[in-house]
Amino acid sequence: MKLLVFDFAGTLSLETILFARDGNLEKELARSGLAGLGVRSAGLFWDGLVLPGWEEGSLTARGYAAVLAEKLRAFARSRGIPAPEEAARAAAGAFARAYFAASPISGVWKKPLTALAAAPDCLTLIATDHYAEAGPHIQNLLAAWGIKALVLPHAAPSGTDRPFLIANSADIGAHKAQVPFWRSVRAALAEPLPEAIRLVDDFGFNENPSGGYGGESKARAREGLTQAALRAAFGLAPGVFPFFLENPCGEEGPLRQSFEKLARKAARYASA
Repeated sequence: MKLLVFDFAGTLSLETILFARDGNLEKELARSGLAGLGVRSAGLFWDGLVLPGWEEGSLTARGYAAVLAEKLRAFARSRGIPAPEEAARAAAGAFARAYFAASPISGVWKKPLTALAAAPDCLTLIATDHYAEAGPHIQNLLAAWGIKALVLPHAAPSGTDRPFLIANSADIGAHKAQVPFWRSVRAALAEPLPEAIRLVDDFGFNENPSGGYGGESKARAREGLTQAALRAAFGLAPGVFPFFLENPCGEEGPLRQSFEKLARKAARYASA
């Protein structure tokens, strides 16, 4: 049996990449009310809210909206801007809802993922470093395509049942580049354990570099750590398809074409 591992943001979802672009992001800051509380630019959003809250948000059950609201109030206080708790929670909640609404699995993946769901020799895992809301969000997206999925470690497969699995750092308490993440995944798997692993992941390469997570050097380092962590947990050397777009910051039209072309190539790699 093969274990096929797909990253979510940046690999399965092009819209997530587009949402985080500076111009698009600033429109959402205004719509949600974050701009009215002082977060008027993409730079302030990344440096003032996301980066200070990333460790807690991606490793605990608190959730994006709650962490965002807390960091928003701290940001506003540091600048002498009134930010009542109710207003901060409303703005953070509105932004978080907009973010997840704009984070579907891109349609180009529907056919290959549906085929993998029916493949008897494959176990498909969507692994992501994300906030607590991401697990149920991905589960619902797959359900809309008729694909059953379980969120680890809250539920695990049993017997011959092989639904898709979702492993989220916020549920597991470790990031994908860390051994405990993959040991938790392995502990949840039913026998027999996989004989081969194939990983399709952008390792953050396609993310907005302004967010402090993207960029090639960080992605390459994360790729090496993730491979090592998988080897340590499973005793297998994973095959890797780096889902690196040619120009993640390019114009939307060419970017969509590049994404779809790369997704088809990655799907062939995973299912071969």
